[in-house]
Amino acid sequence: MEGFHILLVEDDETIAKNLKQILQQKGAQVTLDRTGDSVFNVLNDVHIIIMDIMLPNNDGLSITDEIRSISTIPIIYQQELISILKLKV
Repeated sequence: MEGFHILLVEDDETIAKNLKQILQQKGAQVTLDRTGDSVFNVLNDVHIIIMDIMLPNNDGLSITDEIRSISTIPIIYQQELISILKLKV
């Protein structure tokens, strides 16, 4: 993940902190968005998005639909990433 800029969209403080730490340890630059409100401000600056599905004022699926109308950036749903990480532990 060295050199990757990742947008982490996650409202849960503990999950966000842990995922950010793991990703940074792997060499990624991580931008955190707790609400999904700033996704479109940084969309062109990141390589991949890790998206939580349930957010306080938005939902990750609706945000993904909006992103898909203008971009093909890879999006991983946060729940899937945690499942992948558990398999590697």
